[in-house]
Amino acid sequence: MPYPALKVTFVDPAGTNFVAGTPAGATAVDHAAQHTSHNDVVEAIEDTLGTNAGTSVLKHYAAGEFAVRHTGVAATGTLVQTLVGGTFANTTLIGTPQITGGSISNPALIGTPQITGGTVTSSILNSNTIGSPTVTSGTTTSAMFNSGTLGTPTVLGSLQLRDSGIISQIGTADHITISAGISSLVRTSGVKMDGLTTRYSVRTITQYGWNYITPNGSQGIGTFTFPVAFGTGWSPVVVGGAYGFKDGSDPATQADYTDLSGDTTVEHSECGPLNGSQGIFVIRSNANLTGGGTLTAGRRYLYNWIATGTMLT
Repeated sequence: MPYPALKVTFVDPAGTNFVAGTPAGATAVDHAAQHTSHNDVVEAIEDTLGTNAGTSVLKHYAAGEFAVRHTGVAATGTLVQTLVGGTFANTTLIGTPQITGGSISNPALIGTPQITGGTVTSSILNSNTIGSPTVTSGTTTSAMFNSGTLGTPTVLGSLQLRDSGIISQIGTADHITISAGISSLVRTSGVKMDGLTTRYSVRTITQYGWNYITPNGSQGIGTFTFPVAFGTGWSPVVVGGAYGFKDGSDPATQADYTDLSGDTTVEHSECGPLNGSQGIFVIRSNANLTGGGTLTAGRRYLYNWIATGTMLT
């Protein structure tokens, strides 16, 4: 007999009922049929519900243990329990969970979680504190990481270091590279002694380059333009000087030169700031300084420079 779809009712025998085969005219109840029907119903209940063994719905439950039923309609209630392991898939909202182990896949929103172990994949975390995470992908917004490992994250916005603010290299790579976008620079903090005044800047940059001039006479003065302008009131520190020359044509590259040891007329050269946008280069012969010979006519003198200062914006 299958598990009854409808409630099975039975005839309750009275004290005046007889079993089948009683004298004619007596009221009778089929005793064998009654017991058979009872047995069938009890066995069907055992087949479906069972106790805690076999293939029944109560196979994994001992006495006093019950499964959670969540209908998603009018009977929806509040579920309070501890989850150890398991997977949350396509979760829309988790309020303030405490999750130990397990996996959360593609959650739309997690309120203020405390996650110990486990993996958060392709998630969006808003203003959270995460202990020692390993983040392999996804988007983390305004999160705080303590002693975590970040694989290859993309940071949209600002990355702030709290307290000691240390970036340390613990792997085996040769160098740490901080790369800006195309035609952009990496700006850092710096301090400048402006006379006797100490000034701090959060937009310190370094620029460098080379150029050449063709002086006429005992000295030559040339200017060069910085690729990026320095800030107003923040004249950069510029150093540099002549390192070679070329005769007959303009130098094609920084390495297209003859060493200055072949020119006995150069006595002194230097670079300095002209303003926030330009630097100045000066070369003098020993004639200019000591009354000796002048610089060789038509000779191109190559110089290089390096400037450090505060970016305009």
